[in-house]
Amino acid sequence: MKVAILTDGKPGHLSQAVAVSHALGDRSPEIVRVEIRSSWADTLARTLSVSLPLDHPLLMALIKRAYRVGEVPRAKVLIACGTITALPTLLSAHRTGAKAVSIMVPSLVGPRAFDAVLAPQHDRIEGHNVVQLAVAPCIPEVEAVGEARQHCLKHWGGEEPERFWALVLGGPAKDYQPSFELLRELFLELEERARLSMTKLAVSTSRRTPPEWEELILERVAKNRYTFLPPVLVSRLGEEAFNPLPYWFARAERVFITEESVSMISEAIAYGARPTLFRLDPKLGGKRLLFILNLVERGLISAASRPAELALVLEHLPPEVVRGEPIVKPPWVEKLWKLLS
Repeated sequence: MKVAILTDGKPGHLSQAVAVSHALGDRSPEIVRVEIRSSWADTLARTLSVSLPLDHPLLMALIKRAYRVGEVPRAKVLIACGTITALPTLLSAHRTGAKAVSIMVPSLVGPRAFDAVLAPQHDRIEGHNVVQLAVAPCIPEVEAVGEARQHCLKHWGGEEPERFWALVLGGPAKDYQPSFELLRELFLELEERARLSMTKLAVSTSRRTPPEWEELILERVAKNRYTFLPPVLVSRLGEEAFNPLPYWFARAERVFITEESVSMISEAIAYGARPTLFRLDPKLGGKRLLFILNLVERGLISAASRPAELALVLEHLPPEVVRGEPIVKPPWVEKLWKLLS
């Protein structure tokens, strides 16, 4: 089934849409960038889309004014990922006869006009065309695990540890302001617990990771080389940067992740991990907090905001509890196929 993805450029949105494309059988979907040209026209167009047909002259004029859209190829399915991509996707599908799928429910537009909508479970959106998801779309890739393993072994000097824990650090974002002090406290507790457990600790960063976080990692690695594997610091690897996460999520005895990335948490769960989140922003709320609370309630993750909480997790959740089976064929895939058939 040929797929084209209309994206707002956010990596998390795009990775989810690519996972959906893979589930539909297209492993090389066309990617089309959508950008805002006029914010007021965008808001007005999405508001009027509830009451006006897509081919209404006023709505079509507003869509043209609101967005800058790359050339949309012919495809059986068009996937919208990001609110600003909703109307360009619907209009292109209307013109070509393609099926329209949305990742999440676009603000103001709603789910009604799409053939299928993949909505977070915590949004409590219902409808004949709505597929509710506990985690964001992600399908484990055996090849990705093998490739990441090879990169890790090269980075670690060729030796694969018998046991290791993995810590994946993100960083601040527009709506996420983590505390460095909380991170330091949790990091030191995790280091000590790994040392006492005689297990290796693998640490990776992202492009958003602040320099002071990386300095903390390097400081602790220098003082405790026996416990740490060589860290994967994106800012210092340059062109040699690689993604270790499929291997870590699939093989690490325990996985720890900062709380800000829905996609990262979902990917860890898809690969069989039951991660522990580092809660670093006391003000984190909204849908992201609901997402986290829903997963805690379902037993898919645990969370710690203080060293004592992390100690409790490590003492009361043994390794066999914090690993599950990879979700090779998520239940949403079959329902999505039925909606698009």
